[in-house]
Amino acid sequence: MLEKSVLFRIDGETRVATLTLNRLDKLNSFTREMHREIGAALTEIEGSQARALIITGAERGFCAGQDLADLDFTRGAMSDLGDLIDEHFNPLVRRLQSSPLLIIATVNGTQRAPARISRWPAISSWRRVPRASFRRL
Repeated sequence: MLEKSVLFRIDGETRVATLTLNRLDKLNSFTREMHREIGAALTEIEGSQARALIITGAERGFCAGQDLADLDFTRGAMSDLGDLIDEHFNPLVRRLQSSPLLIIATVNGTQRAPARISRWPAISSWRRVPRASFRRL
């Protein structure tokens, strides 16, 4: 059985939820399935009594951006990156922006993404551990 690419837990005492991007072999880069898992986790978190959400990445990387292996580069059937952004990334950002939760990103490694989404505008606060970095493609 494949391990989930998104893990989450809700601390009942503090009412703080933690969502962990969990694709260690790919530095937590996004896939379409990961977007679905995040959506399901957010539904459960938003339905709980959580007051805050911490988003982090497992082990040495926060997020390496989009996993290019999830795209089709076959001539004539090539994935449309604009569609990918419109169908997956933009709805995620809008959902986080409209969430009543305080959202904190804890960066524990490198976070890479295109400039327009590299610092997710929906995040209320960014925290990084020593040696963590933000890099634009």
